[in-house]
Amino acid sequence: GIEMWRVTLHPRDGLGSHSDAIDYEGEEVVVCELGSVEFRVGGHSHHLQAGDTLHFKAGIPHSWHNDGKSSAQFTITSTVPLMFRALMQSRAATAADEQQPQSEPRLTAISA
Repeated sequence: GIEMWRVTLHPRDGLGSHSDAIDYEGEEVVVCELGSVEFRVGGHSHHLQAGDTLHFKAGIPHSWHNDGKSSAQFTITSTVPLMFRALMQSRAATAADEQQPQSEPRLTAISA
């Protein structure tokens, strides 16, 4: 199946890091709608601005981050249903277990 999510990412927020990137079987298509966001896919950095798109195999370790001064908004279309909700719940639980503050990106399902 395919799911589409809209992600709102506040300044200095992100998912994964260079050492804690995510990967799973499938593909992703990203469309930046507002602001700018950096996607790291494998060893490559892709800086997306409003109107830019990115397509990649989700099995390649990847992460995203907003280095800007304003919120970024983008859609992610993924071939793996419920992937992002499960990832966010897992990341939030890990942060809570480690008693680390976490600013969770806001996710809105567009299609499920």
